[in-house]
Amino acid sequence: FLQRSIDQIIHDVGMQKLPVIFALDRAGLVGEDGPTHHGVFDIVYMRMVPNMVVMAPSDACELKRMLATAAAHTQGPVSIRFPRGESWDFRNGKRITGLRIGKSRIIKNGKKLTIISLGALLPYVIAAAEKAEKELNISIEIIDARFAKPIDKTAFLKSAAKTGRVITIEEGAVEGGFGQAAASLLASEIPGVRVKILGIPDKFVEQGTMEQVRASCMLTEKGIYRSIAEFMNEG
Repeated sequence: FLQRSIDQIIHDVGMQKLPVIFALDRAGLVGEDGPTHHGVFDIVYMRMVPNMVVMAPSDACELKRMLATAAAHTQGPVSIRFPRGESWDFRNGKRITGLRIGKSRIIKNGKKLTIISLGALLPYVIAAAEKAEKELNISIEIIDARFAKPIDKTAFLKSAAKTGRVITIEEGAVEGGFGQAAASLLASEIPGVRVKILGIPDKFVEQGTMEQVRASCMLTEKGIYRSIAEFMNEG
């Protein structure tokens, strides 16, 4: 429900460059909580605020690293969006270090298609990509974006120049979201690059189980695989 406070976010935090940390629980689709509780608009309205850093972790370890990053960032506000539910902590108690602002990470190298994933859908992306590589005989590069703002221009452009085709995926609104920002960058710098944006379409998503609501937006392993196959068959 942070959208109720957009005026305060802009005037009282962003304009003042205050080091406020916005930790956004229930980001993305929330299933049984219903259509009023889906957190799908925050990437859009937080990205538009000057001086704001916007992060989305792919797992619990990344969330811890982003909290450490936010605590150390004193040049302005930070937004960290994370979903409802549980996640594995892959570091098993090891020391948590912060991140470089705006730096993504390469999950897997590839040659024919780039998938840029923002947030907790990364496991679906990895599973769908593995299936696509086996069944479609393609090599897929996967990038965990980490940051919706600032985006990692260097990594995105380098990968897109290599593969020529890019899919972005986020559990947030497509209109004005991360994918459109990435697509705008790629189109302006790499003529002819093909980009497909996956996310929440321009509609209010109804209530259902997490699997049902994600499936309605093509954001399951099956849906992502289908999008990959269709995209690669476009010629």
